[in-house]
Amino acid sequence: MVGIVGGSHSHENAGMVLLAAELTPTLTPTPAPAPAPVFANLTALLSLAGPFKTLLSLLKASDLLTALQAQANNTEQGITIFAPSDPAFSSLPKKILANLTADEKKEVLLAHCIPKFYTLTDFQNFSNPANTMATGSNGGKYNLNVTAKGGAVTVSSGYVTTPITSAVHVTDPLALYIVGKVLLPEDIFGLPSPSPAPAPAPEADSLSPSGAPASSPSSADTPSSTHSAASSRAAQQFIYLILAIAAGALLLL
Repeated sequence: MVGIVGGSHSHENAGMVLLAAELTPTLTPTPAPAPAPVFANLTALLSLAGPFKTLLSLLKASDLLTALQAQANNTEQGITIFAPSDPAFSSLPKKILANLTADEKKEVLLAHCIPKFYTLTDFQNFSNPANTMATGSNGGKYNLNVTAKGGAVTVSSGYVTTPITSAVHVTDPLALYIVGKVLLPEDIFGLPSPSPAPAPAPEADSLSPSGAPASSPSSADTPSSTHSAASSRAAQQFIYLILAIAAGALLLL
């Protein structure tokens, strides 16, 4: 009897375990939260990461920092900025920026910014031309052409072409590159002046109509030879005159 009772209890316990397993819901693992987007502080980067005092001053004066920060942090595309260094601004002709209107200064600065994040690798197969944040302003194109060849990347505004000299910050959503010149837009400054043509090569000696080199004047054609011939003819005529007079005098005798 004990064995029977014990056996019935074990069967009951096993049934309860199976019932509890069936009633327990299967839990799905909760996915890890997506990492928070990196906040790009453009002002801090320009203040600390390079010689950008002139650029930062111009962006503040034109009230553009807020717009660039918003493009970096409030859009899915991000932003790529080609930042001229202080020496690049110093190399500009005097008053070239001072003579611009306030709107033109903004367009020059925005023409250095592509409204999308690009790494240096992205420029290897880049689709040109690229719109900038100035594109469409006052009906202008304000495009940039970015070309990668070997390990070098150059940027052209149509008026100015300059290499990327360094990458300051390349983390989505902001790419900040140093360029060697200010990218003055073609829409404001036009096309660059063409390079002067090389001086022509010296011409060969003139040819006569027959194709042979023109001969130099002979000695008979020179003024001195002409004068000698005239003197000889005069002397002969004088001698003939003397002989004629002498012959006439003989006849009179």
